[in-house]
Amino acid sequence: MKCSILSKLVVTLGLSAAFGPIALMAQGEIRTIIPFDFTVGTKSLAAGEYSFQQVKGNTFTIRSVHGHAGVLAETMPSGEEVRAGMAVITFRRYGDTYFLSQVSNGGRGWALYQSQAEKQLLAKNAAPRRVAVAVALATK
Repeated sequence: MKCSILSKLVVTLGLSAAFGPIALMAQGEIRTIIPFDFTVGTKSLAAGEYSFQQVKGNTFTIRSVHGHAGVLAETMPSGEEVRAGMAVITFRRYGDTYFLSQVSNGGRGWALYQSQAEKQLLAKNAAPRRVAVAVALATK
């Protein structure tokens, strides 16, 4: 009996040690410089350095590194392919207007819901162009 409990404890601790760093990476911060103004939901954000961080489930904070602006964004798991080890922030561009569309941390991807403004552009038959910003994952 003692041997069985001890072996289960060793296996549990071993799995925790092996998969613990993966869980920490999934909750890590993604930082990048966005070289253009963009929109998240109903909020317009100026070009600059931003951090993207998953706070709970499918909710992300997107905030200026210098504290000028921020927004909470509800997302859904993305069905698009994600490049392993490379974080990518993706936008849909309509002329000079950019909408944040996806956040990927190099292992998983989350898609943002389309805002009313973006839906109106689509209703006018505006064709979006996909713009991706590749970023380095932040290490702590």
